[in-house]
Amino acid sequence: MIRGKNVTIKFKYLLSSLRKMKQVIVAYSGGVDSTFLLRAAIEALGCEKVTACIAESPLFPHEESVFARGLCRKWNVAFFVISTHEMNNPAFVRNASDRCYHCKKGLFKLMLQQAKEKEVTYVLDGSNVDDRKDHRPGRRALQELGIVSPLLESGFTKQEIRKLSRALRIPTADKPSLACLGSRIPYGTRITEKGLQKVHNAERIVRSFGILQCRVRDYGDLARIEVLSKDIQKLTRTGIRAVLSRKFKKLGYKYVTLDLEGYRTGSMNFILTKKNKEG
Repeated sequence: MIRGKNVTIKFKYLLSSLRKMKQVIVAYSGGVDSTFLLRAAIEALGCEKVTACIAESPLFPHEESVFARGLCRKWNVAFFVISTHEMNNPAFVRNASDRCYHCKKGLFKLMLQQAKEKEVTYVLDGSNVDDRKDHRPGRRALQELGIVSPLLESGFTKQEIRKLSRALRIPTADKPSLACLGSRIPYGTRITEKGLQKVHNAERIVRSFGILQCRVRDYGDLARIEVLSKDIQKLTRTGIRAVLSRKFKKLGYKYVTLDLEGYRTGSMNFILTKKNKEG
């Protein structure tokens, strides 16, 4: 993995690595990282050698799938859609700390089946260097299945991906970070489609106040809202606070809280990552 080099050198290395693969399938979510990877693959190989795979699941808002399809059409990239079935996997719905492993294993097995049928050797995902800082059991599944992570291997951080995306005029450069809706449910709490939809609806309410980056962590009767520090004051205004509380209670929450630490990636993993560091 390249370390400490500027983004221009990293991008050249990325393109060189992709060219050696000849033909690829990109796991495409429509997020910042996978869109950047898709664009790089197109530049390195040409549209005819790149295929995007878009997964549809209760874990991801439908509008993200719509966005991903639209951008593939705009960029003239072939794509196919697979429906995943995590909710039928007991190991996933019981929501232990390795939940992400079971999700990724099922998802990428389906992609590899498609790759075999299309006679494509390489399936790529958009993991970056910053992903290694958090509890990511899904990484183990990718390694077991031989999935390639070119952005990670090229040494790209999230900030660098956004910076280069702006330079390349990629529309996701400033798009809020995405994560599956299951990440809003505490480990040990069973995941249900009803619960995922509840969280999704709650986050749509928060975003309706002009807030782009948010998470609603679900603790049954209690909702813990995370937004960027600059947006905290917006939600504490008397009128907005009352509307927010009323709408959340309609969804089934009895208590609505605002996390004063603000939004941070993987806050549900804090105890796990702390134990790993102490161990």
